[in-house]
Amino acid sequence: MPEDDFYTPTDADALRMENELLAFEVEFLRARYADRERAIAEVRREAEESVERKVRRRVRNATADLRRQLAETRKRLEEAREAATIDPGRKAHLERAEKDIVLLLNMISSGPAGPLLRLKPAFRELERRYL
Repeated sequence: MPEDDFYTPTDADALRMENELLAFEVEFLRARYADRERAIAEVRREAEESVERKVRRRVRNATADLRRQLAETRKRLEEAREAATIDPGRKAHLERAEKDIVLLLNMISSGPAGPLLRLKPAFRELERRYL
C-alpha cells in the first residue's frame, strides 16, 4: 500500500462495526433493565416483609388482648360465683327489702301523686321492674 493511501472501510466493514455497536448497546440496555427488575423485586420483597411484620405484630397484640380479656372475664366470673353464694340471712334481708319496695310502689301508684310520678321515666322503670 502506498504511504499516502489510507484505509477506507467498505460497506461490509461499516455494517460489521454498526452491528458490534448495536450488540454492545443491547447488552447495556439488558443489564440496565435487569438492574431495575432486581430493584423492583427488592422493593416488593421489603414491602412484603414489612407487611408480614405488621401482621405478626397485630396478631401478637390481638392474642395478648384476648388473653387479657379472658383473664378479666374469668376473674369477673369467679367474683360473680362468689357473689351468688349469699348467706341465707342476707338473702332473707334482701327479699324483705324487695317486698317493701313493691308495697311502697303500690301505695304511691294508687295515691293522688301516682299519675304525676308516672310522667317521670325513672318511676315508670321502677314500676316496670317491681310491679
